[in-house]
This record gives sequence, structure tokens and C-alpha cells, in this order.
Amino acid sequence: MPDIAYIHSVDDYVKAIQSMREAYDFELLVGLELGIQSTVDEIPQGDFDYMIYSVHEVPESYRIERLPDPWNSYLRECLAALRPMPYPGFFGHLDFLRRYVEGHEPLHPSALLDQVLEKIASLDLGIEVNTSGWRHPFYEQNPQAWIIERFVELGGRYITVGSDAHSKDVVGEGVDEALRLLSKLGVPEVFYCKQGDYEPLPITSLISAVEM
Repeated sequence: MPDIAYIHSVDDYVKAIQSMREAYDFELLVGLELGIQSTVDEIPQGDFDYMIYSVHEVPESYRIERLPDPWNSYLRECLAALRPMPYPGFFGHLDFLRRYVEGHEPLHPSALLDQVLEKIASLDLGIEVNTSGWRHPFYEQNPQAWIIERFVELGGRYITVGSDAHSKDVVGEGVDEALRLLSKLGVPEVFYCKQGDYEPLPITSLISAVEM
């Protein structure tokens, strides 16, 4: 069985997932977090079920938090980098910059943020509720709850939950808490993607399964 930790090509990664599908008796999807940029158009090709599309840097600097107006620079790059994508998916950890800016200053409402959220929805993409924020000093998911609500208000439908695990010990961490948050916000379902389609999962049934 290939060790994914040591796979360095997209083709090998997809093949490794496909081989695991045959070896284990559960549904295994092929996904990828893709760092998107306004200056880069290349999208990997493969048998992907979905992607997480994330902005991690801007043309001016890969250390966004060191720029004079980091939030504005980040949101402008998000708006410029978002475009029609070949795979369904979700915009990753919107407001993640909070991890790095001074004082973990949160994102505030703005016309520019609304433009980003509207563009995500118009491209038939969703947003990811990323639980890794609970592993940071500000102890809050990315994005903040009001941003999730604003996304829905502006026509967004697809929401997923991810733990952004970079090690196996935190896989799935915080997912149950995120589901309860979404339920309190009145979000009825979360989504995953399979073979190019968004598949809904009722949040009430997922919470019940976790509490069994």
C-alpha cells in the first residue's frame, strides 16, 4: 500500500486513494486542498471528487500579515483568484489570516467581504467551516459565525466542515462542535462532493450519530 506522506505527484496520490478504496470497506473520496492565486491559472487534472480552494498568499508577499493592510490585501486576492473551477468544492478557511495578524484581529463586515462571498456563491462553490481555529489562541472556527450567516444571506448554499488536519492525531477534531454551531445558526445540512455532484447530509442526523 503506498504511503501518501511520501507521494509527490498528483497521479500517484489519486492512484493511492483508489487502491485504498479496494482495500478498505468504506467510502473514500478523492480530494485536494489547492492554493489558488490570481497570478496562477493551472489546476491539477485527475479523478477528483472535490477540492478545497484556498488563498494563502498574495502577489505582494507570501507573509500577508506583514503588509500595511493585510485584511484588505487578502480579500482582494480572494476576489481576484476566484474563477470558474473544473471541480466542485469549497473555499477554505476564509478569515484564516486571523491566525497570524497582530492580536488575532478578526475580520469585520465590509463591502469587499460581501463581494467575495457573493462570488463564491455565484461560482456554485461553498465554504469550509475549518475547525483548526480552535487549536489557535483565539479559539474560534474559521470563518466566524457571522460570516457563515452572511454567506447564506447572500445566496450561498454549500457548507462543509473540515479539521484541516496536518497530523493524524487531529483528524476530525472539532467536527462535532462545528455541526452544533451550524445547527444553532439554522443551517439544515452540510455537503460533500462525489463524482462532480454536491451531496447533502442533514445536520440533525449527523449530530445524532455523534452522540450515540
